[in-house]
Amino acid sequence: MTSDLRCFVALRPDPACAAALEALARSLARRNVPARVVDRGNLHLTLAFIGALDAARAPAIVAALATLPALSGAWNLDRVGAFTAARVIWAAGAPQPQLFELAARVRHALHAQGVAFDRRAFVPHVTLLRGPSAALDEALPVPIAWRLGPAELLVSARDAGHRLRYRPWSATPPA
Repeated sequence: MTSDLRCFVALRPDPACAAALEALARSLARRNVPARVVDRGNLHLTLAFIGALDAARAPAIVAALATLPALSGAWNLDRVGAFTAARVIWAAGAPQPQLFELAARVRHALHAQGVAFDRRAFVPHVTLLRGPSAALDEALPVPIAWRLGPAELLVSARDAGHRLRYRPWSATPPA
């Protein structure tokens, strides 16, 4: 019997960026009722969505990700918009080649290990709100700097209060 986890590979914001994104999300939520703000600890930039993953395969994925170079510098988030069909509001910045390169390397590493993942085109964005149906496309008055770092394997699971939480594989208790 396998123990499947719901997983994805992502970059996570540093604490200052996460706080700024949370404040932005709360401000946007007041204008987009009944939108739900993404919890600060769940903010991320998905590089590859895996979905169900046998927990026994996770250590090899983590090892493969550790061989990829961590990004340096910052991604300046300067715009908010909406995916109306998906009912989300997001923040993003100008496309950076290094983000696309990292996403391609992550996807290549997953493919090399025979791990299935969503092959839709990589669209760098950070989901801030879920549930709104309004269109949105605005420049931010002050960009938010996201210090780039390493790609991580994240696990999606419900906590004791049934809230969805994303945590690094390294913090996942063994099954």
